Amino acid sequence: MIYRYLFELFTQHIPEAIALSFTATVFLKAKLNIKLVFIIGLVHGTVIHILRNSPLTFGYHTVISLLLMTLMLKFFFEKNSLESFISVLKTIIILTITELFFISIIIRYTFIDSEIIQTDPLIRSLSTLPQTLLLMLIGIIIYNLYKINEE
Repeated sequence: MIYRYLFELFTQHIPEAIALSFTATVFLKAKLNIKLVFIIGLVHGTVIHILRNSPLTFGYHTVISLLLMTLMLKFFFEKNSLESFISVLKTIIILTITELFFISIIIRYTFIDSEIIQTDPLIRSLSTLPQTLLLMLIGIIIYNLYKINEE
């Protein structure tokens, strides 16, 4: 049981949280500090992992995730709450759209049942990898677009 818990933490939740914190930081137009992005991602991923494994009703972890990331961005990057909230909200919307897109492709072309994706930690971690990578790529593209516009 503990191995499954740690496996999900390090292969799904922390990488997704790092991509989330990176892209939210880019949307915030804060000075990019990779070490800080990783720290925020580690804390956020760990807390969300604990919440997802608790008996909370589905959906509460998303609201808590949004608020937690907003507070961390506000605190670490000294931005106002609204700016932080909007940057996190944009990122979560992108993550949700990419997740729906990739999960539907995985289900359609691999014929893996959605229940198996939800219950098997290896398949769930592998199925979240494409959206995590795409979220990071979107963050990098937006960062570079912001840099070009500043010059």
